[in-house]
Amino acid sequence: MRIIVNKKFKHNILKNKTTANIINTFGLNAITEQVVFENFQFDLQPNKLYYICGYSGSGKSVLLREIAEQAKEKYNITYIEKWQNLDIPNLHLIEFFPEIDTDKKLRYLSKCGLGEAWKFISKYETLSDGEKFRFILYKTLMELKDKENSVLIFDEFCSTLDRITAKSIAAGLKKLTKELGITLIVATAHDDIGEYINADVNIVKEYSKNVDYKTN
Repeated sequence: MRIIVNKKFKHNILKNKTTANIINTFGLNAITEQVVFENFQFDLQPNKLYYICGYSGSGKSVLLREIAEQAKEKYNITYIEKWQNLDIPNLHLIEFFPEIDTDKKLRYLSKCGLGEAWKFISKYETLSDGEKFRFILYKTLMELKDKENSVLIFDEFCSTLDRITAKSIAAGLKKLTKELGITLIVATAHDDIGEYINADVNIVKEYSKNVDYKTN
């Protein structure tokens, strides 16, 4: 599926003595236009891993929302924009998904960075922020596994993890999502996991409308 993104914003600036001086000094207009994306195109393909990186405010979240909107008719979209706001039952981790074999749950929990035996019987609310992130990744993947045309869009990916753990999670992500048959799109301001995640498609968003697009 071809995704085409054109996005710009107009900033209305109320002129007063303070702002007028800046507007005149730097040659700005009272209404300025910011072009975030201009005819940016790429193909969204099943069972692929997409890695989007860029500074905060560069337009990563804008791109994610556009992908979710354009692809919703063809794909089963799960978009996690602020994982901290999700309402998660306070169960022991091993109690989630009773229909899944215990050995499989232990394996997938481990692949998502929750491989310590003590964590299997911990309740969600007792986890650290980084552990909660890893559990939400596990939980979402389990909810989507084996479902046709599933796309998981995950903003601020690995942002709360220490960087060693983030790299470890990233390293096994591609194999895991392909095993589960899930298309995964992650966005982050951290550029240190790119070489570990080995994504099928790498998108680097700059502050301007420029986008660096590479495929592996």
